[in-house]
Amino acid sequence: MALGVNNIILGLLSGQCAGKGVSTLAYSSVEQILSDRFQLPHAPTIEARITSSGPGIALSRIRNDKPKLGHSIIPPEEEAFVFKLPLVAATYPDLRYGSRKLVASGIRRPGQVFLLDMTERPVIGLHNKFDHFRIYVSAQTLDELSYEQGGRHVGGLLQQEFGSCDPIMFHLAKSVLPALEAQHPVAQAFIDHVALACCAHIMNRYANLCVGRRHRHRGLAAWQMLRIRSFVEADLSANPAIADLALQCGLSTSYFFDAFKKTNGISPHQWILNVRIERAKALLMKGEKNISEISLECGFFDQSHLARVFLRREKCNPGEWRRRMRIR
Repeated sequence: MALGVNNIILGLLSGQCAGKGVSTLAYSSVEQILSDRFQLPHAPTIEARITSSGPGIALSRIRNDKPKLGHSIIPPEEEAFVFKLPLVAATYPDLRYGSRKLVASGIRRPGQVFLLDMTERPVIGLHNKFDHFRIYVSAQTLDELSYEQGGRHVGGLLQQEFGSCDPIMFHLAKSVLPALEAQHPVAQAFIDHVALACCAHIMNRYANLCVGRRHRHRGLAAWQMLRIRSFVEADLSANPAIADLALQCGLSTSYFFDAFKKTNGISPHQWILNVRIERAKALLMKGEKNISEISLECGFFDQSHLARVFLRREKCNPGEWRRRMRIR
């Protein structure tokens, strides 16, 4: 696919988290719906909106630590798909489409993937412990991404062997777990990055695509880069999504992502991090603010977050860098 899943994954693995907080959907109505459906105290969820009109990609962790009688609540029928990825070895003795059992008894291990069609309204038994990552994507979103890349109607998703191993999707899922558990601050652009990679991989591996003439992605024009820079620099403490940047250029999210990388050689997430470091250096040189104030103004979570990123890039901490610049 023209989304370039290999490039997206490489950019994801080399990028660093930045921004003042986790993605905006955490602890939202989607989380409440899933908590009720699986009878859980919480189901951490974050969302990425990577198309102009399709529903967002919902990334969730569903952990049943206290087995109970019965099944999950039957979900509404909808044109969407869910990928379940076990995070620990567990049994799924009662995963069903209505009265039809999908998975026989047995241990399901990390790395396996179970593709569910939400038009079939799947349910799972709750009488065993389990812990899995859940990826929700609508057919509308997949179609829109396909159209943007010169393809046609996706025509559904198909898994040749139910529960087959998919190491790419498993590692993408693991990269989001710290954000779901609120262990580290994560930029919205990073979450969008993962979602684009997931969708690219889904369409490469699971979709029945009829691809027409592909769009040739060109780089961004100078005026588009200037507009993006102005938008980002206007409030570095904000946490812009890739869709927000694409809107500044009048482009779809997936087209913008490829064009941006062609122009800059790095992902939007990495580029925003560079802009934040540039601003931090300028403020350090002025010497009017302390490092804690500079950290927040430049969009870092706190002073230690700025120090970690600064050390990786400049091989010294912000205070030491400021002293060196004053000596020169």
